[in-house]
Amino acid sequence: MVDPNAEEVRDGEFILVADSPANLPEDVSFVAGFESLQVQPGAAADEVQPDGVAVRKIPLKFRLRSPAAPGLGQAVVFARIERPGGKQQVETSVDWNVRTFYSVSPPQVYFGMVEPGGEAVERRVVIRVLDRDSLLIKEAKVSCAGVRCSVEKTRQSGTGELLLVLDSGSVSGPLLGEVVVETDHPVQPTVKISLAALPKQKD
Repeated sequence: MVDPNAEEVRDGEFILVADSPANLPEDVSFVAGFESLQVQPGAAADEVQPDGVAVRKIPLKFRLRSPAAPGLGQAVVFARIERPGGKQQVETSVDWNVRTFYSVSPPQVYFGMVEPGGEAVERRVVIRVLDRDSLLIKEAKVSCAGVRCSVEKTRQSGTGELLLVLDSGSVSGPLLGEVVVETDHPVQPTVKISLAALPKQKD
């Protein structure tokens, strides 16, 4: 779990094994597949086990500039190894979960099984900010053309409410999308809420 828009540092270790010290890699480099993640190797330490197996331990420092948006993230780190017999590449993943400053109820919007061409379906979403006394929703954009979203007025401080209306005539197949909410939060100004609907099958 990491804070949004923060530099997070974690330590790790990369271990290489060979049947003899002569067969340990000549060079190892690390490349992160995510621009906000850096991998910094430290000084390697070699040792030989009692059975003759050679081990090289490379300390690693992972530096992540975490995204502002809450939720899970992942990046792949590539270890490029130069051995006497050729090149090798090993992949490992780095995972994180950006802490949210919001409570969203419900966390996802499901319109249910919708009768195509039937009545419009409404759902309400309440958004509460957890670390402040006030919340201003500037804008809410929906990725689905058949869903309208409006920001409702609330009397409770630090709370916002959305009204989502689904035009059932637009549902010809499974509907999947999201609502992107822009707020005045200085650190985490964006909240994303997924939405879904399914057409009711005819008998």
